[in-house]
Amino acid sequence: MRKLITAGMWLWILIITILFSSPVASMDFAVDWSAGYQDIQACERRQNATLLFCVGSHEAGRSATLRARFRLSDALIGDDHGVQRIWLAGASGLPGTPPDIWGLSWAQDPLSWRLIEGKWVAVWRLELHTQLDETAAIHTIELAQPVPDADHIYEILAAYDASTGYVSLRLQDLTIRRVVYAGDVQVQPHDKSFWYAAGYAGAVNPTLQGTDVIDGIAVVPTYIPVGVTWHVGGADANATAETAHFAYDSPISISLKALGANGADFRLRVPNNNATSIYQFPQGALPATLTLDAGALPPGKSRLLLEYAPQGEVLGVTSYDVTVGKADVHIHQLRKTAETLTSTMQVDVDQYLPTLDVSLSAHVFRLNWDSETKLYTEDLVLSSDTTVQLTDLTPGRPAMAPIAIDAPADAGYYRIELKVEAGSGIFLAAQGTEQWFHTFQAATTQPGSPFTIAVLPDTQAYARYYPEVLTRQTEWLAANAQELGLGLVLHLGDVTDRNTAAEWANVSHAFSLLDDVVPYVLAIGNHDLCVNGQYVLERNAGKAHLYFPPERFPTLHGMYEPGRIDNAYHLLELGGEKYLILALEYGPRDGVLEWADRVASTYADHKMIVVTHNYLTPRGERHVNGPHTTDLATHFGAVNDAQGIWYKFARRHKHLFMILSGHMVSPTVPRRVDVGMHMNLVFELLSDYSSIGRGGDGWLVIYQFNPNQRVKVWVYSPYLDSHKNDVDDYGFNCTFEIDLVRGTYTAY
Repeated sequence: MRKLITAGMWLWILIITILFSSPVASMDFAVDWSAGYQDIQACERRQNATLLFCVGSHEAGRSATLRARFRLSDALIGDDHGVQRIWLAGASGLPGTPPDIWGLSWAQDPLSWRLIEGKWVAVWRLELHTQLDETAAIHTIELAQPVPDADHIYEILAAYDASTGYVSLRLQDLTIRRVVYAGDVQVQPHDKSFWYAAGYAGAVNPTLQGTDVIDGIAVVPTYIPVGVTWHVGGADANATAETAHFAYDSPISISLKALGANGADFRLRVPNNNATSIYQFPQGALPATLTLDAGALPPGKSRLLLEYAPQGEVLGVTSYDVTVGKADVHIHQLRKTAETLTSTMQVDVDQYLPTLDVSLSAHVFRLNWDSETKLYTEDLVLSSDTTVQLTDLTPGRPAMAPIAIDAPADAGYYRIELKVEAGSGIFLAAQGTEQWFHTFQAATTQPGSPFTIAVLPDTQAYARYYPEVLTRQTEWLAANAQELGLGLVLHLGDVTDRNTAAEWANVSHAFSLLDDVVPYVLAIGNHDLCVNGQYVLERNAGKAHLYFPPERFPTLHGMYEPGRIDNAYHLLELGGEKYLILALEYGPRDGVLEWADRVASTYADHKMIVVTHNYLTPRGERHVNGPHTTDLATHFGAVNDAQGIWYKFARRHKHLFMILSGHMVSPTVPRRVDVGMHMNLVFELLSDYSSIGRGGDGWLVIYQFNPNQRVKVWVYSPYLDSHKNDVDDYGFNCTFEIDLVRGTYTAY
């Protein structure tokens, strides 16, 4: 042959490479082998038993399509005793010789290795071999590098057009129903007699029999473009490898690619209820595109059949599954009641459906803290399946259905995975399918008994970089709430680092472990007011209210601005006494202090604790930065530092006895005592460890209130499982006792 490779061949090789890495329409390509079927069962060993071929004779100058099946056992492809090359299909100039006119082989390169799933395996190459002319050496073109799987059955479909030299190829793994390769190439047409062949070469296992490997060769005397690839998509499509999902009435675009095929020879058979519609592809060379309306298909799953039918005679068929119709499913937050997890499933559809069955599969995992790795591990504890039936679903009118799932009996921290599927096969876009929940019991405090308040200093680094540390803090508090007599958890501000949605989501998840266990109060810090993740502060930029709406706080009784918790007050009973907890914004405005003054006066019969982000310094002094130098001043006018808070508000109220703040890092708990206008003692304490270790290493502060008017204070990290015993340069430590009557701090 004077010329073997056409000018456009390299372009098609590139296209083939792209097609191999892209999803293909279907694995099955069915050919009617009844017409001109030739099945050769005789397999002969050649060349000193190292070459075996199953050979089929063929007349010169005739087109044909070949099928061969292989069982690729470990004896055939193993590294120690396998073959060097498997000839999947090809055409030989002489019977019993390797394909030299053209041939598709799967060859192992013992010098090249790759790591697959932790194991080093030799590289296998899918190659097209062809002869440049009658005297030149064989030319090899690498098509792809799939690795064969032992004990899988593979089918090769190979078609040759004698008039054009087109070779159309399709390699299918029948065991797992997957297309390994599909595509086309062109070689120089051959006008001499040749023989179709399949087999292997280089076997070192003498017991390997050809009939154990090759299930004969079948041939039909016509060219069928078995390597055709087709893509089903559209503007609203959500496509996977063998399925595409479409919203109702959206366009469905079907595009074909094949070398040497005419679009008019392909047609699409589309089921519609009890009828079938036929769509013809446009006349001309491929690629070609056909567009359908998804509304022409029934809701749910349908199978589109692509038929190769020149002159109306169907010679080959392949299929593609599509789903028409979409439902948005939202599973609301799960809640534990008795022995059941309950929630509501909300379903929105894009077309009317008289009924819809939604199956719900649930897997519940217990999360256990590993003190060695400082991470949570998971154990599957429960699995369940249920079906929710919905009726009369109408677009624009969400359907609601209660769901109930068995709850784990043991108190703990859990993750649930939910899988939803529609019985009709319509596409479900689901939210809320992965949730975390707990089964801890609500903590209680008894009149006249000790109780504790836990304080979480700045968690900004946890929210941004180390969410597992904050989760460990809140999980430990929830798990030990009853033993601690935990009555309240206070956050001192800088909940997040850059006020981003991801950071607030991390915090919300961690604090969900305290929901229904113990009330908590959040103060808002300067980092919680960042704009677009940058350190530019605007009060109205805070996102706290989006993740912590007022209804999340059972003790919340009022806010300075409706719907925003930046300035809020809480009422609750601790140890049989009434408490007012007042949270003030970072650098509170005069209007906020005036509002706080009114709230404090209204609840003068409550013991009052104030939490605000910036108040005390590591020296134990009130932070003084002037009313116009705070970073918010240029945006919102006058703000107040610690001196402003004290003189304009705090010192005026007899029932105020404690002010807690963060913002300024110290290894200890700096503190002071001041005397209010009514000679009342006000204990002011600072906690912030955000620049220590992993954003604070999980240090939190426990205040244990005892009936004898003494408060024991210690700093503990459930993340490190360690108590803090530092002493700083100013003489402050981490373990001490407050005498609320005498106004002293003493070691214990």
